[in-house]
Amino acid sequence: MRRLRLFYRDNKKKIWSVIGIIVFILTLIHLANYNIKKEKEENYKDLNTTENTKNNVSYAPSQSIISNTKISKKSAEENINLIEKFIEYCNNNQVEEAYNLLSNDCKKEIFPTIEDFYKNYHQNIFTEQKSYDAEMWGIYNGVTYKIRILKDIMASGKIEKEFIEDYYTIVTEDENLKLNIKNFVNKVEINKSNSVEDIDFNVLNKKIHIDYEEIEIEIKNNSDKRVVIDTKENTETVFIKDTNGVGYGWYGHEIANNLLELDQEETVSLIIKFNKIYNTNRKDAKLYFTDIHKEGIEKTLDIEIGI
Repeated sequence: MRRLRLFYRDNKKKIWSVIGIIVFILTLIHLANYNIKKEKEENYKDLNTTENTKNNVSYAPSQSIISNTKISKKSAEENINLIEKFIEYCNNNQVEEAYNLLSNDCKKEIFPTIEDFYKNYHQNIFTEQKSYDAEMWGIYNGVTYKIRILKDIMASGKIEKEFIEDYYTIVTEDENLKLNIKNFVNKVEINKSNSVEDIDFNVLNKKIHIDYEEIEIEIKNNSDKRVVIDTKENTETVFIKDTNGVGYGWYGHEIANNLLELDQEETVSLIIKFNKIYNTNRKDAKLYFTDIHKEGIEKTLDIEIGI
């Protein structure tokens, strides 16, 4: 005991210095742990808020982030509740119930069968519990939301910033709200036509996707001469223009040449894809064909059809 007292007396300053350093280090560790915990809580709020994953009524965006368009609070809540129900069905592997929330157009154009939906969507995304957040994107024959599908932190216990991006559009079908997903916005009936030199052009409909647009058109050669709708020598001869006068070219390489060559009294149906990104501020105005060749006529024909 006497030796300990002598050791403490001779090394008093060193002992307290060491104790001070240890206390300082422990304090730093405590602060670091507190900051990490705080950061996790903040990340959780950003990526997996309770409003988004459990009760979206309080998180129902009603104004587009790319325009000034708005919807009512009631409509916003109904839309988000539908999205919530869809995500919940997918999380619970209720594939049929989730599939039944899709619109008929979405089923026909994207997922013709429930097996297609399971293999090409559900199976690829909902491999584990997921949450989501939504931003209202735009309104055009439906309300489109930009969706981020995230790993559910409550299920995984991990915070991850990776997500899958998709666009969901809420449409009304037989007085019921339905979903268009996988970047399919909607299908719009057009049924407008025009003619040039006994060649009839009838635009049936257009299918709007986030990254492109498809127009279905029926062309009939009523003349007794052979007709070439487009030679494909120039990529800018078939295009659509929006109401602001901006043009968007077609993906001509996706259409076989023989489909553009019509014999007398022949009719062809085409689905033409255009390089037009979805934007509610740029609505379509007209469709143009400007490289039409008719046997026996030297000049190139062109036509515009209102859409």
